[in-house]
Amino acid sequence: MKTVALFALLSTLVTAGPIESRSTQSCDTAPYSSGPKVSTSEHTILSLGAYAPFISRQSSLCRDTPKGFTVDQVTIVSRHGARSPTASALKKITATIAKATNATITDDAFAFVKNYTLDGYTADQLTDFGRRQMYDSGVTYAKRYKSLAKKSFTRSASQDRVVESSQYFIQGFSGQKFNIINSTLLTLPDVIVSEDAGMNNTMANMNCPAFDDATVDPGDVAEDNWTAVFAPPITARLNEKLSGANFTDADVAILMSMCGYDAIKNLDYAVGPWCSVFTDDEWDQNEYWFDVSKYWGRSWGNPYARPRYSGYVNEVISRLTGNPVVLGGSTNSTLDTNAVDFPLDRTFYMDATHDNDMSGLLAALRIGKDDPLPTGVATDKIPRHHFTVSQIVPFAARFAIERLSNKAGDKYVRILINDAVSPMDFPGCGDYGWAGMCELDAWVAAQSYSQDVNSYYDEVCSTNYNVTVLLE
Repeated sequence: MKTVALFALLSTLVTAGPIESRSTQSCDTAPYSSGPKVSTSEHTILSLGAYAPFISRQSSLCRDTPKGFTVDQVTIVSRHGARSPTASALKKITATIAKATNATITDDAFAFVKNYTLDGYTADQLTDFGRRQMYDSGVTYAKRYKSLAKKSFTRSASQDRVVESSQYFIQGFSGQKFNIINSTLLTLPDVIVSEDAGMNNTMANMNCPAFDDATVDPGDVAEDNWTAVFAPPITARLNEKLSGANFTDADVAILMSMCGYDAIKNLDYAVGPWCSVFTDDEWDQNEYWFDVSKYWGRSWGNPYARPRYSGYVNEVISRLTGNPVVLGGSTNSTLDTNAVDFPLDRTFYMDATHDNDMSGLLAALRIGKDDPLPTGVATDKIPRHHFTVSQIVPFAARFAIERLSNKAGDKYVRILINDAVSPMDFPGCGDYGWAGMCELDAWVAAQSYSQDVNSYYDEVCSTNYNVTVLLE
């Protein structure tokens, strides 16, 4: 294991830092829309990690397009819509719920458990709420980028829920009425890229040997470390309220996940009873469980994140500049050199994938970096941090990568994460930092690591790093 080399590698990952806003002709920062109207607190909804619904975010920088500029191209990267638990998760959930339903209830707050069931879940598949999320996303972007919508291109990773998400996005984007029908009757995305192991897929990478073959997932280690800190008091309380359940600490995260899952099971967002039996502090701890898992397992804390998604960065560069894709690493030369499968003449692109992949893409794009998230701190010592999974990759999350230009031919890049402008201050970015814009040439130069793909990708993806040494 290369421990020293790992510290050196992570310390070199320079990223965009905070920029002070400047006044302009206007400064729109408010969320575009409000979250779901539910009986439980917004605090809970914003603490559900990867099982939170998409909510338009407040922006710290101005979203206004500076006078004289127009958005002339955009790439939307979207997580699939809300889904039922995966097959493996549903198996664990079933076992944990069985403990609860067979217990003796000693507190009326848990009376619901007696009749609680897991009816209505279809493992791994979109729920009707998730289908509606993706439809609404399509409607939103067709309106927001109306002038770009006629020249569109959609692409999807191959898992059923991702493809179907693309299909409902297309339904909304094309102006059709929302209609839940058999997916075989819906329009397919232009390209579906296989997620099979060993395939070169820039959106859902399964071709980084050192990462794929690792026997220990640092995300799992981070989860276990934090569970050992925050769960024991909750476990004890639950075992008191549901006598005889004999819950373990691992059951706590499972039971808390049911708040998010129950809410998105049907067409209308409706929180279930598990949402009300945990405190605000416990929900903060639940969110942090997701944060450390994604940070160390898939994003900034993992040295494989950037090389795994450097191929996607190169595809974005190709779209923004009109130049051929720099091949190597995770790029698919069969698709990326084909004008049908990877056109460069479109103004609106949409790529659909998963939350783990978007977490890695965040690091590959060199935005949203946070200080290392400790996994052994006391529950009242959770550090202030902005790598918050519920705000980065909730169900139906979306990143918008805009190209802006003016009559003089100047071109800039701007990235929005769930409608919030991401700060960028790479060298040479220019004078529009208050709007999160960076000159295109400067932005491409800042991604130079991805262009050196054969040496960077091959070196990192063939090196076994001991990530777990950083988790304390």
